[in-house]
Amino acid sequence: MPTVLLLGATSDIAIAIARNMASKGYDVELAARDVHRLEPLKSDIEIRFRVTCSIHEFDAIAFDSH
Repeated sequence: MPTVLLLGATSDIAIAIARNMASKGYDVELAARDVHRLEPLKSDIEIRFRVTCSIHEFDAIAFDSH
């Protein structure tokens, strides 16, 4: 299954893109600083669209971590 990775996934535009891509059958990987905020979105995507959704901690300005 094709997969899409969204950085900054707590933003409104990323949430809309995540739902749109999931509706088309894409698995979704969500990455953001505050991963606890992504849990409800992850559950919603998996239930509503029956695709795999995972969450990852990512801080764009923490250069030593990526």
